[in-house]
Amino acid sequence: MTYSKIVLTVLFFSNVSIYSQSNNSSIDKIYKMFSKKEVKYVQFSDSVNSTQGQQKKAKHEVDFLLLDISNPIKLKFKKITYNNPNPLFFRDSIFLFNKKYCIDNLFYNKQKLRSEEPLRLNYASGYTFSFNSKKYISLYFWDSSIPTSNLRYCIILFDVSDKENIIPYFFDEQMSFNPACFGDFNNDGILDFANWSNGNRLELMSLAKNKFKPKKNKFVIIEEISNTSFEINWDKSKWIK
Repeated sequence: MTYSKIVLTVLFFSNVSIYSQSNNSSIDKIYKMFSKKEVKYVQFSDSVNSTQGQQKKAKHEVDFLLLDISNPIKLKFKKITYNNPNPLFFRDSIFLFNKKYCIDNLFYNKQKLRSEEPLRLNYASGYTFSFNSKKYISLYFWDSSIPTSNLRYCIILFDVSDKENIIPYFFDEQMSFNPACFGDFNNDGILDFANWSNGNRLELMSLAKNKFKPKKNKFVIIEEISNTSFEINWDKSKWIK
């Protein structure tokens, strides 16, 4: 097995500013309208060390790319690169504090895991933040198999308050990868998530008993003014007063 080390600027992985649903100032402004409590998001470095290698299983072999996102917390992303054959049992993984999390195990239930093609995600960005004495890591990915005009993001949130009992949460098909999608939007002291996954509808979800659950009839309608500009239609929305 051979390895080669490279230093990559995240142009290849996370240069998603060319897409209409990326982190532009218009989207940032929308999220800031919701927040009732200021949260400080600390972004991981835009430059990451990358290791290329090969992985073998049975008679199959695939190439992979291992990204060192953060050395202090031992955060890595192992991405299986495209080649032929690429069997189902080769799946992308996250390593955090020396624990492995298969991405497909997070997003697929057991039945789908046997039949669905592996998710092949690209790392976009990552942040750390604290909320009510809890420590979190949020990671953002995009799917290169989807046309850029319809790009969707996947978010994985880790509660790392207890390193021996890390709790993962996951959200797919998001319209944005802005870190401010997490905050306290109804001023109740509980972590909320702004779920923007259904086109122009953004819904409020709150953390309860280790699950994010939707708040009934709490949503906003977001209208796209141009490719890089969005605004809320408050007349059609039902949000926190």
